[in-house]
Amino acid sequence: MSKQIMDSGSKGNYDGAIVVQGKSSHSDPLKNGRVESWGDNASGGGSSESSEGKRERIAKDNLQMCGNMFTYLLFLIIFTATMLASQSLSTSRLADHLRGKVNPASFPISTITDVNMLYRYLEEVLVPSLYENNTDTQMALEQSAALHPIDASNRMLGTVRLRQARVSIQEDCQVTPLFSQYKVACYPGFTESTQSMDPYGPELRFKYSDDSLGGAYTGQFNTYGPNGFMLLLGQNVTASIEQIRKLKVDGFMDAATRAVFAEFNIMNLNTGAYAVVKVVVEFSASGAVAQQVDIGTMTHRALKPGGLGSTSDWIAFSLMCLVMLFVLNFVIEEIQEFYEGWRTYFNDAWNILDWINNILLLTGFTMRLLLFSK
Repeated sequence: MSKQIMDSGSKGNYDGAIVVQGKSSHSDPLKNGRVESWGDNASGGGSSESSEGKRERIAKDNLQMCGNMFTYLLFLIIFTATMLASQSLSTSRLADHLRGKVNPASFPISTITDVNMLYRYLEEVLVPSLYENNTDTQMALEQSAALHPIDASNRMLGTVRLRQARVSIQEDCQVTPLFSQYKVACYPGFTESTQSMDPYGPELRFKYSDDSLGGAYTGQFNTYGPNGFMLLLGQNVTASIEQIRKLKVDGFMDAATRAVFAEFNIMNLNTGAYAVVKVVVEFSASGAVAQQVDIGTMTHRALKPGGLGSTSDWIAFSLMCLVMLFVLNFVIEEIQEFYEGWRTYFNDAWNILDWINNILLLTGFTMRLLLFSK
């Protein structure tokens, strides 16, 4: 569609007569109420098409081009409206609220510089912030005890999962022959080849686990897979703190630790919003430490057509369907154009760009349908 608007004259639709504001890009085909062809000479020979017929054809082609421009403009307007309708102010407010809980000014995660500080953060900040016992949580429990409330409006889905990425110890890490007489062990940077999957700890209680549904995470130092040494914290503040203290005694995190993830999910029943919270602390081989709080949010409309059934949810779903109808129309036009001139079709870069754009939109729509079906 985009190329039909920008270079519709480049494919010979006008037999050389490209009319722009009454003028041609080569000459003026409209003179004194008559149309001249490029092949006409002074005697008027060389043209098998009457001037009236050519005038009608040019007017028809111009009308078709205006129709294409209007269709594409309408598509852009609806696509923009769809993107705006899919945004939710409640999700951004939920993310800010949760970020303030897990990264308070009294103990920001930027103060975590070693494993001991990380244990302290988990015990003094993360767990107490998620298992508060105050008026808000008591009111939420009176309404329902099905899910653990972290405040009056938000509830936790499950509990907190701690996940660790580790490396294997390497012997003989001396870097030059000058130190060959010394036996120096080290913990290298995190890669697929250095990643440790071996159980460790008292009675080898810490074991490597796979997460087939998870995704990779790219941090400041490395990219980490969804697997690792995982464990779930308790369902209340007392059990969780005792568990963290026991982990410290048993050496759950040590010099082999390269990244620790504290992950949990939050649901807001008032707005139908969900949040996936990931607190990440990375330990590089050089001794540097990086801290990050990642919060991904989405609304119920991403899981179900029409979301919670509100007017705005149905408008967003209807606009998305309209966008896909436009895309299907564009795909049909591309197929027709390919059928008419397949030998030179891919010589035009606009055709390739249009296919990339259409495939991306169709892929996004298909992924949304897969979410609806689950």
